[in-house]
Amino acid sequence: MVEIGKLPVLGNLDLTSSSAGTANHLAPLAASRSLRSLRLVWCRQLDAAALKALVGAPLQELDLYGTNLKPDEVKEIAKAWPGCSVKMSDGQRHLVPR
Repeated sequence: MVEIGKLPVLGNLDLTSSSAGTANHLAPLAASRSLRSLRLVWCRQLDAAALKALVGAPLQELDLYGTNLKPDEVKEIAKAWPGCSVKMSDGQRHLVPR
């Protein structure tokens, strides 16, 4: 993930069903200045700490479908990404206020 986070034109990353859903795995992506869209679909081990580790990345879309994250947790953390469209674990959409 360290090398992926350094890619200068990393716009979209799909980690669907991967085991890379921990804070240690995701933290290097926070350094990315180009990551706009991240899919963490069916990453069951994903928790609030892992999501917080992404703060710093300029996300505009975040897909958390099928994860175990609670909507209230996600909405609080997602405030770090104003204008971001978040697909919650249950498929509902949340647009983070600007």
